[in-house]
Amino acid sequence: MNVFITRFALSPLTSLKAIRMMYKSGWSLSFDVTWRAIRVATCPDELGYRDCGHSSNPVLRYSKDEVPPPP
Repeated sequence: MNVFITRFALSPLTSLKAIRMMYKSGWSLSFDVTWRAIRVATCPDELGYRDCGHSSNPVLRYSKDEVPPPP
């Protein structure tokens, strides 16, 4: 079964919020990234993801050598 359909069936509110985040980003973020960000931000049972380095802010991260583009 498709991951999108499975996630939407099991957690429709999180999926709708993820789709809205995708829309607000101009469709530049994937459903997987936005779904995980929403899930980590709204569900306390997802602390394991947070402990592994996931965050609720899916902003591009840069290494120490890279310089982020100016705003």
